[in-house]
Amino acid sequence: MFKQLVMATVLAVSITAQADLSQSVKFYQEKNYSQARAEFAHLASLGNAGAAFNLGVMALYGEGETKDPVRAYAYFLFAHQLRHVKAADVLQQLSTTVTESQQQQAQRMSVQLLQHSIPVYSANEPAPAHQEVFRTTLRRDHPKYPVEAAKNGISGFALAKLVVDQQGNVVYVNTQYGLPDLTFAKATEIALRRWKYSPSPVISIHTVRMEFSLDPVNPQSAERQKLRNTQIQLLHQQAWPGALAGSARQQLFLAGLLDYLQNQSRTYALMNQPISTPPTLADLSHAIDEGKSHTMPAFMGEAFLVVNATQQLQSVQPITGTVPLRAGESMAGLAQGVYKITPQDLNYGKSAPVVYATEQMHIESMLTAPMEWTSNYWLDQAARNGDLTAQRARAVNQPYWAHYLQQQHDPEALGWFAIELLSQNKVPEAKAAFDKAKKAGFRSSSNLDELFD
Repeated sequence: MFKQLVMATVLAVSITAQADLSQSVKFYQEKNYSQARAEFAHLASLGNAGAAFNLGVMALYGEGETKDPVRAYAYFLFAHQLRHVKAADVLQQLSTTVTESQQQQAQRMSVQLLQHSIPVYSANEPAPAHQEVFRTTLRRDHPKYPVEAAKNGISGFALAKLVVDQQGNVVYVNTQYGLPDLTFAKATEIALRRWKYSPSPVISIHTVRMEFSLDPVNPQSAERQKLRNTQIQLLHQQAWPGALAGSARQQLFLAGLLDYLQNQSRTYALMNQPISTPPTLADLSHAIDEGKSHTMPAFMGEAFLVVNATQQLQSVQPITGTVPLRAGESMAGLAQGVYKITPQDLNYGKSAPVVYATEQMHIESMLTAPMEWTSNYWLDQAARNGDLTAQRARAVNQPYWAHYLQQQHDPEALGWFAIELLSQNKVPEAKAAFDKAKKAGFRSSSNLDELFD
């Protein structure tokens, strides 16, 4: 009966998954255990919970290897730490047959597995230490709506990274991620190449998100609501079931749908018990809080604040910079809830350089949602399922994904690493890294090449 439980979990997690994982299941079903184990091991190194669980199954039953309860226990522990829904039940059952000494040995093995894998995903994780250089945007060209997308009533977005030289010219643009797929990539890149920024002593890297809507003026229009209804149907009928089943393609699609349907920058993810029910349209439709000024000593940092019923800080989760606030401190004037605190820009909304207040901070209330209802979670799941587009999108904000891709000699990751070095005035290292990136296949531009000459 125990084996039936484990095997059912293996198939439920893996059978309909993305190419690499489904191929490993095919190898497993064909009893090509050495190849299956190699495929599962690769995905487990990405922090894929299903792959880690499957490796535990193979070790437990000696499929292509000698039965090893310690190794099996270690992989089930690893899967549990990666939030696999069945791992805890399996560990409880195994604890009656695996000795205390074997469990301790397995604990040490699972620690090593964690150390050699992509870090475990954490909701609301901090942004990277490197922040964008502030430069005033002097010219913004709006993208032209792609004709075919307009004819078919398609809306969506594109997220792009761009490089700006010292004179303020955009010398390189590359779309990282979008919905649907890269439908709006070309239009986004053409428009961004015409943008103009204020001069700066150094080159800079910026991330820009372009929204494409057939009715941008009235978000409550009948056409917009019709589109949202269509998207939520796709989410329920296609993306959500496929994502839960382990399909990287559907996980990436679900991430895009959630990103479009819900304001992700205003959503605080809750890491409670895993859920398997999709959100409704009402769950993803909320009025946006524009925030307010809060009188207090200012600081150059951002954080999530959880405030309790007595207007005290229950917890403080730093995002960037230095945050001097501590749990237990009073936050008079704030009702119970979750907030985001950021420096108050006195010139916000004006065509003027940033000027931060010294005795005020900006505070906005956050929506709360289960982690599984957020775009970042499913984007990360797709990345751990071997999807290169998702990995590159995650690398935009998370250095550990960028580092992984560099280790894999990914041309884009190597190229952006070289650009980052150049933005830090590390010229010799940047030139060497750029040569390496181009040899690996990085597609540059003539203007970007000139920066490295």
